Amino acid sequence: MRFLVFALLVGCATSGKKTVDIGNVKDEDFRPVKQINYSSRSDFNQKVQSENSEATNDESISRLLWFDGEIEDKTIWAEVAELCYEKEFDSAFELLKLKSRSYTKNPAYWNLVGTCYLRKKERRLALLFINKAIDLNSRYAPAYNNLGVMYLNENDYPRAQISFEKAIRIDNYAKTPRLNLASLFLEYGLFQEARSLLIPLYNSSKKDIQVLNLMGVSYLMEQDIKRAQQYLTKISNSYFERAEFGVPQAMLAWGQGKKDRAKDILEDIDQEKGHWKDYLARLQKAYGVKI
Repeated sequence: MRFLVFALLVGCATSGKKTVDIGNVKDEDFRPVKQINYSSRSDFNQKVQSENSEATNDESISRLLWFDGEIEDKTIWAEVAELCYEKEFDSAFELLKLKSRSYTKNPAYWNLVGTCYLRKKERRLALLFINKAIDLNSRYAPAYNNLGVMYLNENDYPRAQISFEKAIRIDNYAKTPRLNLASLFLEYGLFQEARSLLIPLYNSSKKDIQVLNLMGVSYLMEQDIKRAQQYLTKISNSYFERAEFGVPQAMLAWGQGKKDRAKDILEDIDQEKGHWKDYLARLQKAYGVKI
């Protein structure tokens, strides 16, 4: 596979004499760079803090940062992931470029490059580098998970499902693809299948608000208001402005007969531009909310 590397191509004139200044060249410039081989430990974050995302804290920096968590021990992986999450792409790619020669055969490195491009919404480059990681290690589960995220963002649900399921088959203990696959199953209305994936995550962390939210949604789909309430009421109202949390809360309130409360929640939700936009608009219309 052809792939991009972090190198600059310098154009030369087609004619004329050239001189090369080798005054600053040292012996070490010709020595091979020591390669840092892949270790599964690089896929996990050892010192992180966030109750709201603790079900996958050790695997998913993106979720950790999305819920205002903290990273105490910043490896290169954590530092780059944080820069990409904050959309400081120039700094992230500069750091990646400095490390590139030592990680040319390391799938975790190329997967990280790909996820940064995914965050930057440069799909072609994201796919290129994530596939590079898979070329180096066809059983590298994080790369398949990230392919699934890319397809999910594009509403290509069949490919997303295949990718998440492959990540789980490769690493039966992986938690992030399970959470993503559960979310996808809820898109299909398969609430029982979703719960079978969510229950182990809930048992490992009863404070993770995304797990609580998805569990609640699964019971809303089953029209079991009482059991949905057991999960959704554990989520702080400070998150209700986000559609993925506010919409289930409004549906819960409506199901409890608290129609004014449901309308208030919907009115306060930030207007979405992405995945939740159409669904939010339909629910606001159904509940008689004017935005």
